Amino acid sequence: MAGGWQREVGRGREVRLADDAAALRSLRLKILGKDSWQRNEVPRRSVSHLDAACYAALVTCLVSKMEFLAMKRLKRWYPPIAVMLAAALVFATETSFAQAINKSPGIGSPAPSWSKVVGTDGKQHSLADYREAKLVVLVFTCNGCPVSQANESRLVALQCDYAKRGVQVVAVNVNHSDEDTLDAMKTIAQEHGFNFPYLFDPDQNVVSAYGAKTTLHVFVLDPERHIAYFGALDDSPLSPAGVKKSYVRDALDALLAGKKPPVTQTKSRGCKVHAHRRG
Repeated sequence: MAGGWQREVGRGREVRLADDAAALRSLRLKILGKDSWQRNEVPRRSVSHLDAACYAALVTCLVSKMEFLAMKRLKRWYPPIAVMLAAALVFATETSFAQAINKSPGIGSPAPSWSKVVGTDGKQHSLADYREAKLVVLVFTCNGCPVSQANESRLVALQCDYAKRGVQVVAVNVNHSDEDTLDAMKTIAQEHGFNFPYLFDPDQNVVSAYGAKTTLHVFVLDPERHIAYFGALDDSPLSPAGVKKSYVRDALDALLAGKKPPVTQTKSRGCKVHAHRRG
């Protein structure tokens, strides 16, 4: 009798698992599109933009699978073990998925365009606004991160030193904490004498397009607006006195001389950019 009951429940779990898997495939088709599904591609956008239903279906499918397998092998111990295994799988899946869709464009790739991003000056800005600049230094930052704070004066100095040579620094705040409101940004820009546009990316469309991982994360755009360098500003994120290699300055000097930067990519260091989940 018990064996028959287990077989009946097992068949029920198999049906449920099949139904959940079909629902998950349907949701992925809806979000990614048929062509992306067939090519196994993932669009370059933030995890926060994915439908919550996709994750709900994923959790349901994984829990169903774990319950079914554990019931057959572990019997009465299957519920807690299944939940733990499912949670671990969801975490691993979301982490790898986030890494895939937040990947930075490669060196030499066209810089993603952006527009209608409001600045501390109250105006809307776009990448095309800086078409007259020979080079653009796009900096993803925020108000509260210690690394961002330690680099504020260096960014001001960078704009001072390279403005006459046709270089434009543009900073973009990508965080959503209480200290990263537009009003707070205006205060910071005024107190620290920002001589470059300081923009706010509330929907994280710009940071997602570039795949920036930390604050700071710097991108140098060449005259054709291709990405010529990305990574850290220099090799001493917290102490200006400790700088031995100025990656961005070296890249700018090389590009202005018609050469390739000696270093095109370094590891950005700072506070992690957290995806803003919209309700």
